[in-house]
Amino acid sequence: MMYGSGMPLLYAFASFFCLAIGFFDKRFLLRVCRRPPRYGTALAMLALAVAPWAAFVHLLFGMWMHTHFLTPLITETAGVGDEYADAALSATGGGAANATDSAFSGLLSSGATLQDLLDIANNASAAAQDAAATEYPPILSEISRRTMQTNGFPFFLLAILFIVVNVVVNVVSQFWKAITTFLPCINALPCFREEADYEGVPTFEDAFMMDKLIGAHTYEMREMPMYKKFFFEGKGGFKERAAGDQADPDTPFKKGEDPYN
Repeated sequence: MMYGSGMPLLYAFASFFCLAIGFFDKRFLLRVCRRPPRYGTALAMLALAVAPWAAFVHLLFGMWMHTHFLTPLITETAGVGDEYADAALSATGGGAANATDSAFSGLLSSGATLQDLLDIANNASAAAQDAAATEYPPILSEISRRTMQTNGFPFFLLAILFIVVNVVVNVVSQFWKAITTFLPCINALPCFREEADYEGVPTFEDAFMMDKLIGAHTYEMREMPMYKKFFFEGKGGFKERAAGDQADPDTPFKKGEDPYN
């Protein structure tokens, strides 16, 4: 996910990898492992917590990859906000890095030849070549240039939006926890009470007497029709053990009995 924004071909490889590893993991856990695997909620909660930050790193890496070459500023492309971009670039010393932006913009709008595109890709401008030959640009200047370019501003805007949403959500959630801690009666108000309203649901006694309880009678995975094919019990299958043969270790187990004890 991190490198895919700069190398889209990785998405195809990642899709194939996920399908393959999911198939083999499922087969190994259900057909090879003797005891059925049991997972808690910690793994799911970890995935939910990591996924947003992985998307954030994805945006930053994509901005770094796509803004390697000089392109017109977002203000030149959109035609608004020139004074803000000039102020930001001049404050960080990033104006020299975009000395050829106007020429690039004119070529792209009027129709550029293949050689022009190659020159743009190679940063074929005297100012850029001189700057690259002397020293690396300052970090703040480079960040300003990359964030204000047309191909980098969308990544920058989404990253800022992600940070703002996270800050607002965390502040509001912490503020709400503080309120409910000092005023626990708020959760009892009708506007905050969550009640499920179901119609036509009989009581357990009525459902039991009228034989409306359907479905599996046990949580044993071997008794579930959808899971039977995932368990291998030998050529003879899963047989019952007679009541008088409980001490015989060579006799199969009785249904419902824990075979691991």
